[in-house]
Amino acid sequence: MSSILRGESRRINNKQRARHHLTPQKRQEIKEAFELFDTDGSGTIDAKELNVAMRALGFEMTEEQIEQMI
Repeated sequence: MSSILRGESRRINNKQRARHHLTPQKRQEIKEAFELFDTDGSGTIDAKELNVAMRALGFEMTEEQIEQMI
């Protein structure tokens, strides 16, 4: 019985991985978008950079909303 459950668990994990798989092209697009908004080149997006990114996407957010996202 436990081997059946382990097999089922592996099958579910494989499905989850497949959903999150990104092609190299998509990874590059995400990296470029991140770098566009990481204006100080720190490798992270701070509250100010996130606010700029959200505004560029058409979202006006309060400082509190931005802080909650971080």
